[in-house]
Amino acid sequence: MLLMGVAVSHSAPTAVAISDPALFNYQELPREGSVDFVIAQKSPSFEFHSGPSRYQAFKLPTASDRYLIDVISFLDDPDTPERAHVFYPIVALLTEDFLVSRTTDFSSLRVDLPVFEYTTQPAYRITVGIDPIISHECYLVVFTANALLEKPSMPQIDDPSKAADSLRDVLLGASAGGRLQIVTRPADESAKTNTDPGR
Repeated sequence: MLLMGVAVSHSAPTAVAISDPALFNYQELPREGSVDFVIAQKSPSFEFHSGPSRYQAFKLPTASDRYLIDVISFLDDPDTPERAHVFYPIVALLTEDFLVSRTTDFSSLRVDLPVFEYTTQPAYRITVGIDPIISHECYLVVFTANALLEKPSMPQIDDPSKAADSLRDVLLGASAGGRLQIVTRPADESAKTNTDPGR
């Protein structure tokens, strides 16, 4: 299925709107290592299946063996939880014809805390496996769900006995942009960030 729709930007007019995934600017990913990047107000936008979102696009490395890709999104202002925001990443993998072969969802996200050397600051992480022998995936696009940005930071809770159910439906502190890192590593290597992106 194609990344659907025509690109629009409901946010800043400085964001570049692109209507065809073939025209994305795909940054090369290393076979092993990390790439730091920022999705910001001037980042390009696209109308994804989940709504308009700013994004960053990458070309997968050439490889003969299976490898893993970690997409890590760092919390802004992590020392002040009530004001902290994060770009909740979704990952779409595209074929050489720019067709979507699969996408992740929020059940794939896990929280990384600064312990055990996994990360130096709080972050959310998605890990996807790439098997070049059986797949024809060539590109990776990182974006977020527009619906998250339209929800209030805290739901209205009228019945305390239903508070847990209400909170499950809201991801607090969703942001349209953020500081992220991609790490490519062998399939048998433990996950950890290589660098600590500056604020």
